[in-house]
Amino acid sequence: MNTKHFILFTFLLLFVTPLSSQNMSREIGIRFSGLDDFDFIYKKSADGLKYKRYRIAASSLSLALVEDTRFSFNVSYARGIEKRKNVTNQLKFIHGWEPGVYLSLAYSEDFTSGTIGIFLGYVLGFQYDFSDKFYVNIETIPTLALSTNYTDEDFGEDVLINAGFNSREAALTLAYKFSSPARK
Repeated sequence: MNTKHFILFTFLLLFVTPLSSQNMSREIGIRFSGLDDFDFIYKKSADGLKYKRYRIAASSLSLALVEDTRFSFNVSYARGIEKRKNVTNQLKFIHGWEPGVYLSLAYSEDFTSGTIGIFLGYVLGFQYDFSDKFYVNIETIPTLALSTNYTDEDFGEDVLINAGFNSREAALTLAYKFSSPARK
């Protein structure tokens, strides 16, 4: 092999190979903590049995225009790493850290108040794959939260710290698994 062919081969190997697309496992689902409390969850494969998870919840959205205007909502966003350990072929133990932020707001013509905070949770649960495309899991997320309340008159005068592990906060997730080309 002469030098020109070697350089051309090396160039093709270094620069063309990364352009080939590899499929990445992804999952999307709905996480229920009750009939009136649900989150949207998206996961993508990070490495082996590790998944990056993104969870957004918008709950308690209400608007009332009777006599006076009232509006309220709660929203939260969490992002973490979920690790999975095989228990059987279809059952996995899931765990991992999940930090996040949340905001709640209540507005009326007379008064505005709300809460803003951050939290650090640890996901604990089990996932059951009932097919190649669908799974169900049950999980709970013990958390440590730091928040402050605000009103029309003040902001951040009181700081609240809350830690909790509550078995009533178990959540059920129904999710769809799919593959798509990995993005750079």
